[in-house]
Amino acid sequence: MLCSDVFEPLARAKATSLGLASLRIVTVPHPIAGNPVELLREKAEGVIGTILDCFAGTAVAGAVAGAAAGTGSPARAATSDTRHLVTTAGTTFGLSQSAHHDAESLLDLSMDQGWGDGLPLIPPTDAAVAEMLRHTPHLPGHELGLVAPSFGIATIESVAINAVMAGCRPEYFPLVIAAVEAVVDPTFNLDGIQTATTPVGTTVIVSGPLAVELGVNGRFNAFGPGWRANATIGRALRLVTLNIGGGVPGLIDRATIGQPGKYTSCIAANDADSPWESWTASRGFEAGVTTVTVCATEAPRNLHDAWASTADALLQTFALGLGGAAASAHTLGAEVLLVICPEHARLLAGEGLRRADVAREVFQRARAHADPPWSRLAHTAQGPAQGHGHGHGHGAAVIDAGQLYAAPEDVLVVVGGGPGRQSVWAPLFGHGRSITRPVTPSTAPSAANR
Repeated sequence: MLCSDVFEPLARAKATSLGLASLRIVTVPHPIAGNPVELLREKAEGVIGTILDCFAGTAVAGAVAGAAAGTGSPARAATSDTRHLVTTAGTTFGLSQSAHHDAESLLDLSMDQGWGDGLPLIPPTDAAVAEMLRHTPHLPGHELGLVAPSFGIATIESVAINAVMAGCRPEYFPLVIAAVEAVVDPTFNLDGIQTATTPVGTTVIVSGPLAVELGVNGRFNAFGPGWRANATIGRALRLVTLNIGGGVPGLIDRATIGQPGKYTSCIAANDADSPWESWTASRGFEAGVTTVTVCATEAPRNLHDAWASTADALLQTFALGLGGAAASAHTLGAEVLLVICPEHARLLAGEGLRRADVAREVFQRARAHADPPWSRLAHTAQGPAQGHGHGHGHGAAVIDAGQLYAAPEDVLVVVGGGPGRQSVWAPLFGHGRSITRPVTPSTAPSAANR
């Protein structure tokens, strides 16, 4: 394997997770991007001999990462199974009795061992996990799939442990299960999301009767604090990607800066105040079904327009914002999340625009604001031939100069928020697709009916 030196810990951890702990890794000095051709040639020539020796089966001292025993490298220690609450071998929940019941001890342990998100955790006692498991028809050992990039097995029990630690009420567990089912879908590309330098995290969107019943907030401050369901459902999914998927920040998660949404990000679609069909229906599901959609989002950006009196004026505001996605090569050809507040949605619907019409208009208008930034990225950095616009549901879609998104349906229009004329948008990761899964209702009575 060949990589730049600062990403050697990621390469080693990734190789270990795939059962290739002895894989030879050759590094070149970082950075690579932005280097003049002459410097790139110099870096390449400096490792050609080492690469040839690797193919010949000759270990070169100092050139192969981790070849020498007893180096004390933090990266080597971090890839051991003790870094993960759950591994490919199954649950390894080996806590001391005090940590099992004491929140402070559990937090200290999570920091020492490299799992957890840095915030206090709820101790996952046997009773708490058992109560969580009552809210699913699946057996504890039922496997939902492999969680990239370490490919730990997400069993119902291991997900329940993480849901308890995140602070979920047991009634929320069916939504957490659906969210995990979404991210283990290969089309979502959790592997790329968890190892990218871009500031993307998982955003959960809940739509349907359970969103209302369980109090998932889709109105005031939907993306903000103050709502247990939102905070803990989003956090539970994040803990699963950390503790089962191995997305340890600084080791496998190599986000250059990151963003607060990587702690937790979960909203409900405000279907009650929407002038259009529910978000669930727009994703092809029947009325009465609760769905969970998971997107790989950057932080949301505000679209403040309290002055537009026509759909045309408001759409121009949206297009100006979404055209800014051209500042990031990883969003080119990707989906984009547009959460429209009810007042903006009613203005658009009042002029006869449906959800699909809004997506088409924004798609077309955003292109006009994406040039020249998009042209610069397309012609000097990473155009569609290098992967942007490919591999996420559109096949070999051609993205020409000035086009940000491969198709109008890439603009995901969700109604959310409360009164006020503030909408938001968030770029999505360009190498995967949002995934929607139906929620299997709880088999246990709700708290209100006990």
